[in-house]
Amino acid sequence: GVRQRVPLFTSTWSEHACFGFRKLAAAEALAAQNGCSWRVWAEDVAGAHGAPKRYFTSKVEAIHRLICSKPAGHRHFYEVIDQGLPCWSYFDLEYDVDTTSGLNSQVDGNELTRRIIDAASDVLRESFEMSWPAGFSGRGPGREGGDAPQLRIEVLVLDSHRTNKFSRHLLLRTHASQGSREEGGEPRFRAAPLSGSEHAGRVARAVTVRLG
Repeated sequence: GVRQRVPLFTSTWSEHACFGFRKLAAAEALAAQNGCSWRVWAEDVAGAHGAPKRYFTSKVEAIHRLICSKPAGHRHFYEVIDQGLPCWSYFDLEYDVDTTSGLNSQVDGNELTRRIIDAASDVLRESFEMSWPAGFSGRGPGREGGDAPQLRIEVLVLDSHRTNKFSRHLLLRTHASQGSREEGGEPRFRAAPLSGSEHAGRVARAVTVRLG
């Protein structure tokens, strides 16, 4: 059954509590009850049968304290994103390495990472450019001669290698410009995430096709 919620940190309920569960549904229910500032997180817990998970409901500050309380090699946490909510383009790169048998010992993880980043960036830029009609002006629909929005991509590379496994997570955070250069100065950029996990999946499939 579902374990009762257990406060791992508790000073005041609304600001400093972090509640753990065995079941994702229980964590999601508490987050929905407490409002949008509460999020759901998962922790990979090593075990005899794969990698079971624990789930937590908390605000960002509380989960940050929980993560920092863990030894550096045991911080296997990530946020659980609702499939209908905006998200960043995400890639989980991993493969086993066996120096005895030579399995994947010649694979260049850095080159693999570079190729995926380049391909994903191209896919995101092409998709972004196709979404704007020719002659688009940042000053309003139908205004000719203005600057089309620009896309800036911030790439985050998170390593979690082990001796026998290459593991690297890539986040591509897209930001779109607002306004026109004719207004003076550099354009301002604001976050422009993907529409949801289905959109992220389409980007990933396009990258796979492009790389062959």
